[in-house]
Amino acid sequence: MISPTTPPLPEFQSRQTATISPVPLDSSHPEIRGVHAHLLKALEHLRAARLSPTKFILEILASDSSDAQLHHLRNQFFREDHGNVPNLLDALWSDAKGRTQVQAWMVSQEVAVELVEQQISEEFENVKPTLYMKSSQISIPYIENWDVCGIIDSAPTPTFTRILRAAIDEDGKYHHQPNKQALERNKIVTVPFFFTTTQTGGCWTNGRESVDFARRSRPLILGTFSWANGTSNQVMDLLNRAGLTTSADTVANTVINLGNRSITEAIDLLMWFPHALGYDNFHLTMSTFVEQKPGAPQKVQTGTFPLVYRLFNANFHDMKIKPIQERLKHSNGLNLTDTMPTIDQATSYYHQFLVHIIRVLPKYVAGFAVLYPDNHPLLQHHPRRALPHDHKTDFSTLRMCLIEEATVIGNIHQLTLARTRSAQRHRRMEKNSWERREIFQLGIGLFHLCMNFIWVLLHSHRGAAIQPGSLSFFFSILEKKRLGSDKPDYHTLLVALQQIVDGLLLYAWKCECGLLSLSEFAHRNPSSDTLLTMAKAILHKYRPLSPSILTEKSRNRTDGDIIQQNTCKLIRDLLYMQELVRAISDGDFGRIEDLFPDLARMFRGAGSNNYCIEILHFLHSVKRVWSPAFA
Repeated sequence: MISPTTPPLPEFQSRQTATISPVPLDSSHPEIRGVHAHLLKALEHLRAARLSPTKFILEILASDSSDAQLHHLRNQFFREDHGNVPNLLDALWSDAKGRTQVQAWMVSQEVAVELVEQQISEEFENVKPTLYMKSSQISIPYIENWDVCGIIDSAPTPTFTRILRAAIDEDGKYHHQPNKQALERNKIVTVPFFFTTTQTGGCWTNGRESVDFARRSRPLILGTFSWANGTSNQVMDLLNRAGLTTSADTVANTVINLGNRSITEAIDLLMWFPHALGYDNFHLTMSTFVEQKPGAPQKVQTGTFPLVYRLFNANFHDMKIKPIQERLKHSNGLNLTDTMPTIDQATSYYHQFLVHIIRVLPKYVAGFAVLYPDNHPLLQHHPRRALPHDHKTDFSTLRMCLIEEATVIGNIHQLTLARTRSAQRHRRMEKNSWERREIFQLGIGLFHLCMNFIWVLLHSHRGAAIQPGSLSFFFSILEKKRLGSDKPDYHTLLVALQQIVDGLLLYAWKCECGLLSLSEFAHRNPSSDTLLTMAKAILHKYRPLSPSILTEKSRNRTDGDIIQQNTCKLIRDLLYMQELVRAISDGDFGRIEDLFPDLARMFRGAGSNNYCIEILHFLHSVKRVWSPAFA
C-alpha cells in the first residue's frame, strides 16, 4: 500500500527525492489514519490515471534505479522488517481462490519442487557431521546402547520425513497427524530409506564423498548386526551396494576392534571389581560345500565361550581365598537336617506355589484379567534375596577358545563341575592357590539346572500315550509327539509343560468353584481372600499323599485311583518347575536356594545323581565353607 501522505503521481512523473519523506508500507504507521477513507481517495487517483491496483503494484515492483522515487518504494516494499510480502501471501493463501491459483503457479513453474529439493539437500548436508564415524570408534557400550530410534533424533530431517510419510500413507489415515507423532511412527521406515538415498547419492558425486558415507556410524552398526546374525558375504555385499551397510572387510575389521576393546574392558573389570567366570560350549557348523584342503576351516568347529561377570554388592575383602580354605579344612560333612528345607524355606515356596495357582486365572480368563492385573498384590511373589528390579549385570566377553570344554588338553575337561573338582584334587600338591585351582569356587549354572530338571520330569512322568495323566498322553492331546524323544528341545518342552500345568490348574479351579465356567466365576467378583483360600484348598487337594498315609492296598495298587495319584504328582513337580523358572527370571536367588533341598531329592529319585551331588556340594559350601558375606 502507498501512503496517502505521498503526493499522487498520475503520470508517474519523477519528483525530487529530497522533498519526499519515505513512509513505511506498514499500515500500522502512526501517520496512516482512516485507512478506508484514504483507500477510497487512492482508488480515485488510480482511476483517473487509468491504472488498476494490480498494475500499479507491478509497475512499482518492475521499476529500476532510473526512477529514484519508484525504486525507493520498491525497496520499501521488500524490506523484511515491514513484512509486506508475507502479509500479501497470507492474504492470498487465506482465500480459497487465491490458494488454488498460487498452488497452480507453484506447480507450473516447478517452484515447489525446486524449493523442496533444496530444503532436503540442506537437511542431508547438515546431518553429515552427525553421522560420521570410523570403524575403530565402534565400542562395546555403543553397541549395547545403540537404538535405531536415535538415528532420527540425532539427525533430524523433518521435510524429508514429512514427504516420506505422505508417500506411504495410502489411506490418508495419518494426514492430519501432528508432526511429532508422525515422526515417531515413521522412524523405522525413514532410516533405511535415508541410508539408501544418502549413500547412493554420495556415490553419484565423487569418490571422497562416497568414502565418507561408507564410514558413517549407522552403516557400520547395521553391518555388524548383519554379521552377528550370520548374514552371508554375498548378502552383505548386496547391502553394501545398496548403501545400507559397509563392506564385509570393514565389518571384519570392526569385529576385530570390538574383540580388542572387550578384552581391555575385561582386564579393567578383573582389576577393580569382584567378578565371576562363566563359560559354555559352542558349535559352529560350516557350509556343506567347504573345500577339503590343508589349512581350510573344519566343517564343524567347537570350542569354549567364556564371560566375566561383575558381582553385585560384593567386595574384595569377602573374596579372599585364605579364610575360605581355612573353613574348608575344619568343616564337617552335611547331616540329614542340612539337606532338608527349613520351616522358613518351606513357608516361602508354599506361598510361591499359591501365587502360581492363582496366576492362571487372569492369564486365561478375561474377567479375572480385569479384576487382577499383573501388578495386583495377590499376584506378587514374596522376595527372598532378589536383585534390584532395574539392575543389569555388567559383563565382558573373552575370546573364543577353540579347545572344546569336554577335552583334556588345555581345558582339563571342565564340561561338568565334577570334572573340575577332580582337577582341583589332582593338583592339590601344587605350590600356590592358582596352580591348585583353589581360586575357583564353583556354582551351579542355572540354565543347565533348569534344562536338566525338565528332562528329569519328562523321564519320570513320560508314560505312554494310552495312559491318562502321563506326559505322553498330554503330548498326544497337544499334538506334540516330537517331545517323546530322550532329550527334546528345551524351549519346546518347557512351553508344553507350562501349558499342561496351566490346563490342570484351570480344571482344578473349575471343580473347586463348582460353576459351569470360570467366566461365570469371574462375574461373581471373588475377593482376594476367597481366591487365596481356594488356592490353598487346591494345593492340599491335589498334592500327593505321604507314604505313611497310604494303606498297604493302595501301595500295592489294588485300590485307589492311580491316574489321580499320578496327576497329583505331576502337578506338584510342575509347580516346582514353574517356581524355578520364575525365580530365575525374577533374579531372586533366595527363592532358588529355597528349592535346592527338594530339587536334590527329585534329581536323586529320577536317577540324575550328578545334579543331586552338585546341589549338595553347593549346600555344603553355603553352610560350611563360605563366609556369610561371600555366600
